[in-house]
Amino acid sequence: MHPAAFSVLLHRALEARLGRLLELAAVTGWQADTTSLHDVRVASRRVRAVLELVDPAIYPGFKRHLRRLKALTRSLSATREWDVHLDILDSMKTENLEAVHEAALEHTQEILGRHQRQARKRMERTLSKLSIADCAGLLRVPSLPHPFAPGDVRDCARNCLEPRLQSVLERLSNLGPEENVAALHELRIRVKKGRYTLEILAPGLESETGRPLERLRELQTILGEHHDLATLEARLWELHGQLTGRYRAILATGLLDILGLVAEGRRLRFDRFCQITPNFTLDFFVATLRPAAPDPGRDA
Repeated sequence: MHPAAFSVLLHRALEARLGRLLELAAVTGWQADTTSLHDVRVASRRVRAVLELVDPAIYPGFKRHLRRLKALTRSLSATREWDVHLDILDSMKTENLEAVHEAALEHTQEILGRHQRQARKRMERTLSKLSIADCAGLLRVPSLPHPFAPGDVRDCARNCLEPRLQSVLERLSNLGPEENVAALHELRIRVKKGRYTLEILAPGLESETGRPLERLRELQTILGEHHDLATLEARLWELHGQLTGRYRAILATGLLDILGLVAEGRRLRFDRFCQITPNFTLDFFVATLRPAAPDPGRDA
């Protein structure tokens, strides 16, 4: 059981993040707009990040609300991935594009567009069964049983945060020099959780959180772009094999060049990742989030 003051801090974080999710999801037609869909997806992840920290027992219907939010995030993520892939391909269309590459791009977008529409249909079926507005039940003032557990908010915040940051650093240290797509994706998930947790707990840490958040945000962005490109590359290789098997040699040749551009983008993100990872050390986070106490004998 968390101390009462820390439970209040977490509940205020939940109020802000769940309020934002409910506000976004109340807009008519948000599902049809890629930006709005992405905003709702991110908002649902932020709410879940708070729910990972609270005491579940003090929230009525906690498991039911959490299942609903997980289903929402999962459904939106499946659709969002196809949206991102189509946007990447669309960005490759330039005025000086050769005809064979233009044809390959259009054919690829046609194929991926089918998967996108299927994902959207599945999403719409899922959303029709979910009542996002019912998650407002989490906003009711939770019950805090007596006696309230004693404890310091700052210490509670650090105790919640540091294992998540340690998880990021451990995953980083276990990565070898070779590019491992699956391991980098796992790291991305941990970085995202660490960043969201730091944002939630920042008011209770009584320390400077700007620089750690900036570094986590940069790392998350690079890993996210790497994952998008790596996933798209794998799907393009699958499509290339299908084209070759159907004797579509011209389209397959044009697609190879597109694949080369996607692979180059992926490698650039990995190179950037290797450049910034030396900035992620336990000493940096400890020094920033656990600053040394001021010397009482030193003049202000």
